[in-house]
Amino acid sequence: MARYFVSKLTGNDSNAGTSIDAPKLTINGAWSIVDEDDLIVIIDSETYLGSSNYELSSRIIEGVVVEADDGTYSGTAQTPIIDGEGSATYFLRFDEDYTFRRLTFQNFATADNGILTHRTASGLTTLTITDCIFRNSTGQILDLDQVDTLTTIERCQFYNNSAPSTVYTSSQVNSGTNRIIIKNCLFYNLGPRNIGFNIIDSRNDNTSITHCTFAKRDASVANPQIPTRLFRIGRGDFKFNILYEFEASAETIAAATGADIQYNVLGNDSSVSGSWSGSAGPFNGGTAANNQFVTSDPGFVSYTANDYRLTAVARSIAVDSASGSTETVDITNQNRLTLDKLAYDSGILDMGCYETSFWSVETPESLPQIGSDFTINRNLNAKTQWNRALDTATDSNHTVEQVPFSVAMNGPIPSIIRTNPNSGFSYKLETGTRGQSSGRSPNKMTGGTPEGGRRGRQETSRTGRQETSRTGREETSRTGREETSRTGRTGRE
Repeated sequence: MARYFVSKLTGNDSNAGTSIDAPKLTINGAWSIVDEDDLIVIIDSETYLGSSNYELSSRIIEGVVVEADDGTYSGTAQTPIIDGEGSATYFLRFDEDYTFRRLTFQNFATADNGILTHRTASGLTTLTITDCIFRNSTGQILDLDQVDTLTTIERCQFYNNSAPSTVYTSSQVNSGTNRIIIKNCLFYNLGPRNIGFNIIDSRNDNTSITHCTFAKRDASVANPQIPTRLFRIGRGDFKFNILYEFEASAETIAAATGADIQYNVLGNDSSVSGSWSGSAGPFNGGTAANNQFVTSDPGFVSYTANDYRLTAVARSIAVDSASGSTETVDITNQNRLTLDKLAYDSGILDMGCYETSFWSVETPESLPQIGSDFTINRNLNAKTQWNRALDTATDSNHTVEQVPFSVAMNGPIPSIIRTNPNSGFSYKLETGTRGQSSGRSPNKMTGGTPEGGRRGRQETSRTGRQETSRTGREETSRTGREETSRTGRTGRE
């Protein structure tokens, strides 16, 4: 296996291309010499134009990887763009077992070819496309109907694409009757001009479309059309997806008996667009259950600005609603369960391509050593979760809990006790022994609310004054009575 590097900034096609210090200048410069299982790695973030960078000649070679550097070679993750200049009909005709990673394709005019299309009509088994962007192009985007075994498309984006004319269906992903797995992908602002348009056409028993977000039919294209249907999935799965403001005239999903259509959010803004479901209803065939139908924005950060991350508004709609999903990452390639813990920590994932994270992680604080009074510091950009900040030490009158600050003292470490737990957040500090504090770390306690900390200091101060006053009066009274009694006895004697 050899690696061939490409750089528009430092390359020359006369170079061997096997060193990052002497890369090829064009993608074709590397493509023309790769062999089976070789890699082509683009090590800059330039825009690649011209016929030496697209419509590459067909070669009978298996197992080739074309990717942008993730930082392994250049030290920085690169984001190169392959630009078809409005006329290129394809980028490369793939062969058996190809992989494309971290590439952006734009301004292609493919008609029904596909930016990525196959070299031969038989014998291809697998194809993998991850972290790629396909945008601002006309015609079909991915032509996969000759990949017989499996195409995997993961964490990709398809947007601002349309048909070149009313003649072409211009589906985004077409695998015919062959199997695809599409997950954690984003599709938006697509402009059909033919009723035969499909977002995804994959009529296979094992097709799987999960955790994708589909939004916004672009009605601004010339001669816009409402498609007959958006998806053809055979007996496949369509689960944990969001579809918003993209209507069909017949059915949204055409499926066969045995298809599993569950835990999706579908709909539009009924006050603007009217009904989104066509004459045959949202689903035609298959088994549909646990789907939600919305009549307004399901909780995107900004539908207008094409920011399809989810906000707290989406809770019980799309957030914490993907029951049964075991997907590990989202479109950003971050762990979904980790992100979930920064939101509601429900253990149930979100629908769509983004996993919501409302709060930032609190960074560890440096705890000052203070001899007497202490300072409360708190990361105000984070929301500490009260319901996960409880100790178990509780009796009928007191509950030991965490509070929203870190405490470090040269002397004894205070325990934090909430008195009258049913009456609100009232705290007092009671000095314990160094290394002991409400079952937590001996020098740090976090959680609760800032108000609780203030009330704790007030309670301590008030309790201290009352105790001092009461003790003082009792001591004075007792001393006075004892002195008087003793003086009287002395006089009588």
